[in-house]
Amino acid sequence: MGSVTPREIKNVALAGATGSVGSNVLNALLELNLFNITVLTRKEGTSFPAGVAVKVADFTSVPALTELLKGQDAVIDTTASTEAQTPVNLINAAAAAGVYRYITSDYGMDPLNAKVAGLPVFARKAASFKAAKTAHERTGMTYTAVATGPFLDWNLRNRFSGIDLFEKKVNFFDDGTHRLPWTTLKTIGKAAAAVLVHPEETANRPVYVSSVVKSQADIVELAKELLGADGWDVAHTDMDALFRGAMGRLKAGDYSRATMAPMIQYASAKDEYSAPWVKDDNALLGVEPMSDGELKGLIKELLAEGGKEW
Repeated sequence: MGSVTPREIKNVALAGATGSVGSNVLNALLELNLFNITVLTRKEGTSFPAGVAVKVADFTSVPALTELLKGQDAVIDTTASTEAQTPVNLINAAAAAGVYRYITSDYGMDPLNAKVAGLPVFARKAASFKAAKTAHERTGMTYTAVATGPFLDWNLRNRFSGIDLFEKKVNFFDDGTHRLPWTTLKTIGKAAAAVLVHPEETANRPVYVSSVVKSQADIVELAKELLGADGWDVAHTDMDALFRGAMGRLKAGDYSRATMAPMIQYASAKDEYSAPWVKDDNALLGVEPMSDGELKGLIKELLAEGGKEW
């Protein structure tokens, strides 16, 4: 195995800075005001805050990426392409360029959980994490994955969690009582940036963060305190049956969102995929868990966004 001498991280390249995760990572890096930030973008024309350097990157070319990444101390990958080659190319280029720390494009469930890695919908994340470990063994480049559970605000805003705050509807996954970690996008950005402030403590492992550890039922009860307990449309989905249907479609060659999305929901409903973290890194990374009052405050914000009075 190669070795990379621990060093202060000053120059940071960020890929995927316009996405839901990447934009929050960029904001967190800017707030820290500790780094020289370079954004890697697929095309010209996107504007970024003053002081952020921008480089157009060809993510299909490892040699071209290697040249772009020379002189960078860290790379944070927040890309979300459907294929796995983009993150693998970025990892191999970072290793070849002598980058010290690589943060993988994970931001989900525990990458060390073999069941999670084995789900087809998480194949890209699994390939990225495996490539980072392999690069470390080959060159010594250090790596970190940020495990967050589902994105709390995104899920509630987009109803992907089965909870529709705006129409007072809930589709409980099984009985809705499975507790799991959830993290807001802003907190994910803060955690990823904080990894670079604590490079030795976070080297070559996942870090685990969460804003809350709640079940669907827990969140709905808090929503009822704001919206009232009456008038909710309640349904239940058999998640094992949902998963069997998704896998059947996959075997038939259907790789659409209608096939992949239920796999994420299934994993979010099962303890063997998404149990609360055994030990989290909230304190290390400066993540403050949300109180029930703060979660209700988030629900109010989301309702206001949707033009709904409460």
